[in-house]
Amino acid sequence: MATAAKPSPTSKSASAAAKPRTAGAKPRTAAKPGAAAKARTRKPAQPPIQRIVPCIWSNGAAEETAAFYAAALPDTSFEVMSRYPETGLLDFQQPLAGQPLTVDVLIDGYRVTLVNAGPEFRPNPSISLTLQFDPRRFGGSMLRARAQLDATWGALGFGGRVLMELGEYPFNSRYGWVEDRYGVSWQLMLVDPEAPGGDPSGAIAPFVTPCLMFGAAAQNRAGEAIDRYVTVLGSAPSLGERSAVSRPRTRSRRARRRPEP
Repeated sequence: MATAAKPSPTSKSASAAAKPRTAGAKPRTAAKPGAAAKARTRKPAQPPIQRIVPCIWSNGAAEETAAFYAAALPDTSFEVMSRYPETGLLDFQQPLAGQPLTVDVLIDGYRVTLVNAGPEFRPNPSISLTLQFDPRRFGGSMLRARAQLDATWGALGFGGRVLMELGEYPFNSRYGWVEDRYGVSWQLMLVDPEAPGGDPSGAIAPFVTPCLMFGAAAQNRAGEAIDRYVTVLGSAPSLGERSAVSRPRTRSRRARRRPEP
């Protein structure tokens, strides 16, 4: 690293520094005690609370599943949050003594909880997690976003089964639906920021979005379900209402990543 040359004793800055202060010079005021310490100990802003946390049933392999996702998904980590006790369990819980009970998986900061239990239930495609690969997450490069999508598709599909082949569809230029080896469904899609119908704020698409599919007896009842959820959970604008609201454009990272209330 280059260092600035020291001024010579005959330089103007050195001679100026040697001059004594005049009587009229204002004395410097000392900083208030504790001010610097208070600034140093200021708590950082807390991230917004995630209001809905998807919980996925796991057949005795929650920690193994979490490790699989940490390897398959970008920016993903996991942590065992609680364990079964060693004693006092019911008969059907005995094989899980001391094993993880809940494991949190953080996918780009989005929390998904794996609940360790038995074979009574299994995830199915009626609930899936959608991953949106927005090129603005990858330096604005569509090629890098597509490459990460393809790599994630291959990792999640290893040992699983394809529900919709990865390819081009009328609704998306790069989309696929896969069920991983643990029965969890993932929909992967490439985001085109210039496509019509995007977020008017210009915000980066959320990487993880839970998706509910209304089929069979629930076919065509999604609108009815939305009305019911709003009644039970409180008033909230629907996606259509949100997109109709004009919001100022911003390129601030904090503003882009802040979830809707």
